[in-house]
Amino acid sequence: MSALKALSIKAIFSSPYLRCVQTVEPLGRVRRLNVKSAIELAEGHGLEGLNTFLINSKLDHAVLSTHGDIVWELIEDLVARHVIRAGDGGFEKGSTWVVGVQNGVPVKARYLPAP
Repeated sequence: MSALKALSIKAIFSSPYLRCVQTVEPLGRVRRLNVKSAIELAEGHGLEGLNTFLINSKLDHAVLSTHGDIVWELIEDLVARHVIRAGDGGFEKGSTWVVGVQNGVPVKARYLPAP
């Protein structure tokens, strides 16, 4: 959580799967934000589910807790868009991607390894 300390966080969304919720509950307590369940972040929903959040500018500064399959697709998309280079970052459990979005399109990304 210390890696997110400097970031403005206005909302927290999680896959309804228990482990994803448990991952962000401590952050929610510290920031005094409720964790909102979002089926779009559940396994198997891919970039289509994630894009629901990326294209909504009202959700700027949101934390999203999701699964490895979706993060893998996000990384592939970031590489294809030349936002990151292949091999940058990863998708290990507990790791974080901070993604900057403009007009619904990722334009920058930073990887934070698991604590």
